[in-house]
Formats: sequence, structure tokens, C-alpha cells
Amino acid sequence: MKKQVKRIAALVCVCVLVLCNIGTAFADAGINNVIIGSSPNPVPVTSTDTAHQNGLNMIRATGDARNITLPNPEDYLETPDTLYVNSPGKHSINSYLTPWKDKSKLGEYPYHGTKVQVIAEKDGFSCIIFKDEKNRDHTSWVYSSELSWYFPGIEQTLGTPCVKYGNNIGDVPVKWSQERFVQSGQKYTILDERVENCVQFTLDYQVIARNGAKTEEVLGPRTVYVNDGSGWIGVGAFSFYDIDAYHVIVNLDKPMDLAAVATIASCGQPDTFKFRQSVLDVMTTAE
Repeated sequence: MKKQVKRIAALVCVCVLVLCNIGTAFADAGINNVIIGSSPNPVPVTSTDTAHQNGLNMIRATGDARNITLPNPEDYLETPDTLYVNSPGKHSINSYLTPWKDKSKLGEYPYHGTKVQVIAEKDGFSCIIFKDEKNRDHTSWVYSSELSWYFPGIEQTLGTPCVKYGNNIGDVPVKWSQERFVQSGQKYTILDERVENCVQFTLDYQVIARNGAKTEEVLGPRTVYVNDGSGWIGVGAFSFYDIDAYHVIVNLDKPMDLAAVATIASCGQPDTFKFRQSVLDVMTTAE
């Protein structure tokens, strides 16, 4: 009798094991292997975590994440600040790959008047994202004292607005042309994507090297041309009377597609000096 009881118990164990294996097989075959009901509360995402991840993604997008000392998670700003480079010499400032002064680890030069995004701050330094004279994005550290909330250069305006209201689509990416402007030795900037129904934009312009020319040979009026792809149209000239950064608000006579912008100098050595320019705060017709 005892032997029979032991046999029955053993048989029950075998059945249990078989059923477990069958359950596993069903699960592997597509059983939804989840717990139904209440689940543990997720770990809350703090604003510091979000700022850290967003800032880190912005740095990675420039390709400089491996080149610089990355900010600590707590150093990132919740929202990046838009500031301008304010160079005491009106030319450029040093940038560093570290949040401390180390001239053996210099980054690209941020030029006077350049708009930058401050994504982190540490010990009197700001980690900024900015464009160089070739309109390539970079990340580096600069002294916070060499940045300002306002544009530190010279501001001028061409034309009058052709509409009462517009839509600001922000700054647009541009690149330098391969060709030279008509009957000129100067290149122009091409928008990465054509802007439709443009009515206004801000031209960011600065001479960054005279290349042997005298100052008086560089100074002189600049004529601004725009192109929708079919040809150049002159929209006015601004006075270039000092070696400084310039913001020129360009108002168009009517809405037009914008594909390229040229700034042509009338001076003693128009094809000698080196300059940077970009297209900011583009306005289109309001929807």
C-alpha cells in the first residue's frame, strides 16, 4: 500500500512538471507574458535629467561630443539661452575644449556678434553651440563674461515691410557657394532649403580678415542681392563704415521665394578680404 502511495505521488510530480513545460511552451509560442494589475510606479524623470539629455543631444549633433569636456548633468540649463559673442576687440574670442582656461586645448573661434546657444554653465564658463565662418556647427566652452544678451554690433535696415504681419521661422542653415557672384570674386550663401513667401530676414555680416588690405580699402557700401533660383535682384545697400559685426534687417518689396543671398562690396579691395555671413530671423507671410 505504501509503495502504491509513493507511485501516485511520483506520478503527480511528473504531471506537474509536464504541465509547467507545456505552459512554457505556450508562452514561447505567443502567450502575453505580462503581469495584469497594478505595477510599480516608474522612476520620475526630473528636469535635470531632461535638460541633461536634451543638451547632450544638441552637443552630439555638432559632432564635438568626443572633443570637449562634457558638462556635468547638473550644469545643463533647463532651456538653452540665446546670447551673442561680445568680443572686446570686435573680432573673435577664444573658446576652450574644457571649462577652464587651457590654451593647449583651443576650439574654433566664435566671432564677434555671432548668435550662440548656451546649454550649460560652470565656474564662470558657458558651454555654447555656435557656427564658424563656414556655417558649421561647433560646441565649446567660453568665458560667460564674453557673452551678452543683446547684439553688440551695428544694426541697420533696408526697405520697408510689405506686410503688416509675418511668421518668424527662425534662422535658416546656409552654405557657401562654389561659384563667384556675377563679375565678382566674392562668393554668396545658399539656403539649405528654399524659403517660400519670404518677406524679411536679418543679414548677419562681418569682415573677419583683411588679408593684407588696408582698413580704408575694405570700408564702403555693401549691396544686398537675393535670388529665388531664377536670378539676382538688388534690394538695397547698407553703409559699412567700421570693422564690426552687422545685423541688417532686409525687407523685400513683395513676398518671394528665397534661395540665396549675396553681399557685394564697393570698396578699394572688394575681393581681398574674408567675411562671414548668415541668414537669421526669416519672416514669411502669415498663414
